[in-house]
This record gives sequence, structure tokens and C-alpha cells, in this order.
Amino acid sequence: MKSTLAFAAVAGVVAIVSLGGAMSWSGTAHARPLLARPSIVPVAWELDFTHDRPRTFLAEHGDGSVGWYLYVTYKVTNRSGGVRVFVPEMILATELGHIRRAGQGVSTRVTEQIIRHVANPMLENPNRVVGHIFEGEEHARESVAVWPMPDPKATHLRLFFGGLSGETQVVRDPVTGDSVLTDKVLMVAYRVPGQPATPHRRPFVELERRWVMR
Repeated sequence: MKSTLAFAAVAGVVAIVSLGGAMSWSGTAHARPLLARPSIVPVAWELDFTHDRPRTFLAEHGDGSVGWYLYVTYKVTNRSGGVRVFVPEMILATELGHIRRAGQGVSTRVTEQIIRHVANPMLENPNRVVGHIFEGEEHARESVAVWPMPDPKATHLRLFFGGLSGETQVVRDPVTGDSVLTDKVLMVAYRVPGQPATPHRRPFVELERRWVMR
């Protein structure tokens, strides 16, 4: 595992964040302006979170067909000083407007194939890691986030590890005027060079990672 960051575990809201310049996705479906920024110094409890880089997998379906999937393995450890509730919400978004939650459109059959492929005896089904997480390395939980392969024409994607932050802020939506509860989530942006015809050979080049409020 790599890309270690302190991460928290409470349900929240996630959306696309504009990075500006060539990476700006203004106008993307379901995008909205950045409403708030996380505190520079953490103001709420957090869990230790590590994840591997995105990888691709060709899975077999029950009807004999096959399909490409994207997955990320991760580990969460509680050193926050108390028992916490771990409710991961992980979103994949591309510059073409593709937005999908992990597990959406992914069968149990596909997830289990990926778990067997990773061959990590500590890796659990995503449905089983939801719930209380106790303190200490011995209670760490490991699982995998899986998405159907996004549009092969996409050259940039972002992963939002959200619904897991103890920090919240209430802000006013500049479009509707409504009060909005935002949560601290981790955004990681990647560039995906290569040819769409060979998804298993396309690397994922990390461009940026930062905490955002959504």
C-alpha cells in the first residue's frame, strides 16, 4: 500500500471539484462550485488511510461475456482515540462527465474475482467493512473499491474517497441559496495516457491529491 493520508469515517456528500487550468471540468454534469475548504489543522478525529494506485481487471460475467473494471485496494486503521463508524463512499469521475460510485454496476461475482486476483488474505468484500472499526493495527480493515471501466476516451480521472471525514461545514450554495452540509473528502487526480484499445496497459499517473469539502 502507498499514498498514506489521515482519513476519517462518517457519511458525507461528494462532487466534482474544478482544479483550474487545463484540468478544469466546469460544466460537467453534477459539478458545483467549491463552497468551502478544509481546516489547515485537522479539527475532527481521523482514521489512517492508505490506498494503492488504480488497476484494471478483465472479469468474466455469468452469461459468458467479459468486461473491464477499474479497482483500488485500500486499508483503514483507527488510531483516533475511540471506536468509529466506517462508511466508505468512493466516487470515480472523468473529464467527460462520467460519475459513478464504487460498486455501482458491479456484481458480487466480479468483486469476488478481483479479490481472488489480488490474493491478499486480509482483503474483505466492500459490504463487510461497513460498520464499527476498533482502535489499533490489529483491527485495521482492508477492502477494494470497484467500478466498471469508464469511457475509454477519458484521459483524466479523479477518485473521491468521501463519506469518511469527521470534519463538516455548513455553507450556503451560491446557486440555490440553500444551506449545504459539506464533508471533508480526499480527492486524487490521475492522467491516463495510452490507447483506449489496450486498457490493461494504460498507466495511471498521479497529478494531484488534496483534501476538499463536498
